[in-house]
Amino acid sequence: MTKNRTLVLSIALGGYDLVFRNCIKSQQDYCDRLGYEYRLITDSHYKLTASVSSWLKIVLIIKALKSGYDTIFFIDADCLVRPHTPGIEQIVADTESIYVAQGYSGRINAGVIIVKNTPQSLAFFQNILDKCEIKVPQDDYALYENGHMIHYGKNSPEIKIIPRLLWNNNSEIDEKSYVQHYSGGPLRAVYLNNNSLYLKARIVYSKILNKYFTKNSDVMKGVGLKEQLLQLSEHYQM
Repeated sequence: MTKNRTLVLSIALGGYDLVFRNCIKSQQDYCDRLGYEYRLITDSHYKLTASVSSWLKIVLIIKALKSGYDTIFFIDADCLVRPHTPGIEQIVADTESIYVAQGYSGRINAGVIIVKNTPQSLAFFQNILDKCEIKVPQDDYALYENGHMIHYGKNSPEIKIIPRLLWNNNSEIDEKSYVQHYSGGPLRAVYLNNNSLYLKARIVYSKILNKYFTKNSDVMKGVGLKEQLLQLSEHYQM
């Protein structure tokens, strides 16, 4: 069977698939409409910290690139893809290999990452993985992998900044946006306050969070971040 050339990848651990079910359905609908392969990660072989869960996208993007997909579209589970969103072929060009938008902070936001499979894009993400345990300068600091995406991406010739209010709008509700990102901040509160599913799932959600987002990873306690990510990646087929 021939593998689809475009993979849309999302990660929804710790009950996120319950809370953001509407967003996830919109991502699946988008893939069905355009013929993309959709992969949603909802389980883990180990108990994970919030940091490892967030960093997991980097090693899975690397794995998907090595698996031979032409294009990978990583999208956070709390992103709603609207029905009028065009295919990513509209923005992928012959020059740059990685397409990201800036968040409301004015810096790169790692919630939406579109990657063309090139040696340069693979090298970019491999470099981030290799340096995942090295702190970035304070000016580039952000939680988890986002700080590294900011630091190594801001001057990279492989990075192209795409319109934030279209492809990663995490600052205001706008029906014209392609991707409405309910990330941490004011839009997260809007989503949770207006989503009855969250209220129904709250008890289940908190229990699952206790299972997955522990202060320390039970099985891999004492193992460095890079090694944890590499071990985790072995449990996912791309």
